[in-house]
Amino acid sequence: MKNIVIAAFFFLSISSAQEKKIFSLEFYSWVGANDNISYEIASIVFESNIDSQDIYCNNKEYNAQIRVKYSDKGVEKIFDYNAYVNILYLDNQTEVQNKNGNFYTMIIDGYAPARLIKGTGNYNPDNFIVSGIVTGTTPQIISAYHLDDAEFLQQNIKYAALKPEYILTTDEGRAKIKKFFSSNDEMYRLLMLYIANFD
Repeated sequence: MKNIVIAAFFFLSISSAQEKKIFSLEFYSWVGANDNISYEIASIVFESNIDSQDIYCNNKEYNAQIRVKYSDKGVEKIFDYNAYVNILYLDNQTEVQNKNGNFYTMIIDGYAPARLIKGTGNYNPDNFIVSGIVTGTTPQIISAYHLDDAEFLQQNIKYAALKPEYILTTDEGRAKIKKFFSSNDEMYRLLMLYIANFD
């Protein structure tokens, strides 16, 4: 069985009935800067519709589905929302740097509405910034941060450190998916097919 790392770039596409293709599956966690609540997310980034064979193309934009899970006053809550994603790669790397990996920054810009999956209440979609080095399909995340909705436009940005949740086996990956998605979810089968490719 191959070792895999989730919260990574898996350059592999699996088609769903709706012709969705998964570009990457990522898991993160953080503690809210304002409320001290522990949050977890599953981030599903879909393939870009820009026809380019260049993996490290800076002109691509991606759509994503974000599922967030947390407990508030003993009540488990799960919300789901969409996001725009830009992945920017460093253009002027030296030959030695290219051999060691490609520097990147990924910006995840969540937007309303957030759909209630479990629990009660409302949720403001999040923004995330992740930076690191990717070699082949394996990333090393250097820094990652969570920002509240719309705070990209504010001068006094409050943020929280984002922790990538690395997974080394497909069994761990399946267990992680089941934390966020039930077998009745539209994305469940597609995610399980995606993770099965790393057996």
